[in-house]
Order: sequence, then structure tokens, then C-alpha cells
Amino acid sequence: MLMRLPRLPAAFAAGAICALVLVMAACGGGRASPSATAAIALATESVNRARTDGALQSAQEPMQEAQQKLTAAQLAAARDDNDQAIRLATEAKADADLADTTARAAEAERAAAAVKQDAGILRQQGTR
Repeated sequence: MLMRLPRLPAAFAAGAICALVLVMAACGGGRASPSATAAIALATESVNRARTDGALQSAQEPMQEAQQKLTAAQLAAARDDNDQAIRLATEAKADADLADTTARAAEAERAAAAVKQDAGILRQQGTR
């Protein structure tokens, strides 16, 4: 059986829409660029992913840049310098993505070398 939902009174719906618009305006919802908090969250996620993928060993320089820029972005956000925080967080994310890609490429090269070595050993055993 389908249940019918009650209709909201027009005044309530209009009030809810006005409240939503006010909240979005107060939060900067009309801006085209992401909020500093969202940009920092994305950068943090990228830094953590790069760290998990081994970027601290394989891509030290871009990883260090990413961590420094992320820290600077967090400090800028704490000072309410949102434009600076967004810029730094965006740069931190790019650096972390570079570090992550570099780390994954290094891992792929190591895996390819191991496969090549194993193939050589199998070839040698096959010729005996």
C-alpha cells in the first residue's frame, strides 16, 4: 500500500526556502570556488592517500611540498584568509597527487622488474 505524504502549507515551504537561501549566503554558497574547509579536506585526503601508497619513500620532495602547503592552508583558514587557504590547499592537493602518482609508478616499476627476473629464472629452468 502506498502512503500519501501530507502537503506542506505554502507559508511553511516558502519559509524553508528563505531559510535555506540565507544559510547558503552566510556560508558562501554563492561562490564559484570551493570553501576553504572543503579544499583542505580534499588536500588532506590526497596527502593521506599518497602517504598510504608509499610517497614518503618514493616521492619525498613533492610529498614534503604537499604537507607544507597543507599546513600553511590550515593556518590561513584559521586566520580566516579563505582565498589563501583555498589556493594553498589546491596546490597541496596537486603536489600530493604528483607524489602519489610517482609512488605508484615506482611500485609498478619494481613489480615489472620482479616479473622480468622471475621470467628469466623460469626460462633458465626450462632450458635445463
